[in-house]
Amino acid sequence: MRGPVLLVVGELEGPGPGVALRRAHALSRVVDDALYVLHVLSRASAPISPDEDLARFAAERDLRRICRAELPEALGADLLSIRHGDLVSEAVAAVARIGAGLVVLTVGPTSASLAAELAARAAVPV
Repeated sequence: MRGPVLLVVGELEGPGPGVALRRAHALSRVVDDALYVLHVLSRASAPISPDEDLARFAAERDLRRICRAELPEALGADLLSIRHGDLVSEAVAAVARIGAGLVVLTVGPTSASLAAELAARAAVPV
């Protein structure tokens, strides 16, 4: 595997994001490459509106809080991205943008189907 590790986070609730963040960080150390974190806000939970910037700010604040609690060092601003849209589409775009060699997903009720679709569309291990 070559390229950075991309952690794709849907929901920030519960222990899932912290566990996935620790796992993705460990994998980035094993492959000796960067860890990128992508948090995708669904259109249903945060529709486009004048408050979209506020939703992104709140999501980034919450994600950085999790990162501070789980990572041994701060995650640089260029390594964290907050997007609105479809999780798989945004993840595929991020894989192409950063040249990710591996994608890590948070655990959830649809993780298996998301992983299968993402692996097929992005052509990287998930």
